[in-house]
Amino acid sequence: MRWERLFDEIEQQSIDMAAMERDALAADLESERWQQTSWLDLVDGLIELDVEGAGVLQGRVRNVAELIEIESDCRITWIDPARVIAATIANRKRCTIGTESWRSQLRQASGLRVRVWSYTGASRAGSLVTIGHDFVQLASEPNRRDLVIPRSSMSAVTVTEFRA
Repeated sequence: MRWERLFDEIEQQSIDMAAMERDALAADLESERWQQTSWLDLVDGLIELDVEGAGVLQGRVRNVAELIEIESDCRITWIDPARVIAATIANRKRCTIGTESWRSQLRQASGLRVRVWSYTGASRAGSLVTIGHDFVQLASEPNRRDLVIPRSSMSAVTVTEFRA
C-alpha cells in the first residue's frame, strides 16, 4: 500500500511540475507577444484619444496608417500618432495597420472645408486645396491669402463639411 501511495504522490508531483512549466512557458510567450506589440496595434473600434493641442477626440477607428483616421457624427478626423498623449481603447483586439501615407489619407478631404489643429492648441480652418510634401495649404475667405501649414505642426485634421 505504501508503495502505491508513494508512486501516486510522485506521479502527482510530476503532473504538477509539468503544469507549472506549461504555465511559465505560456506566460513567457504572452510577455513576448506584448513586447512586440505597438500601441497602434490596439487602436480599433471605439476609441478616445487625448491629442496634444486638440484635446480629447472620440470616434470609431476607420483606418490606421501614417495617421489614425476616426469617424464621429459623420465627421472624419485624421490624427498624428506622435501627438497622442493617451488612448482609451474598447478592447485588446489587434488591428491591421495600413501603409498609406498621410498625404494619400488626407486626399479624401481635398476641396472640402477642414480644421487643422496644431500641437500648440491653435487651429485654422479653410478649404483644403493642396497637399504638399511636408505641408497642407488651406484657402480661406476669398479676399485672404492661402495659408500654408507645415506637417510638423499638425496634430489633427477634421473635415467640417460633407460632400453631397
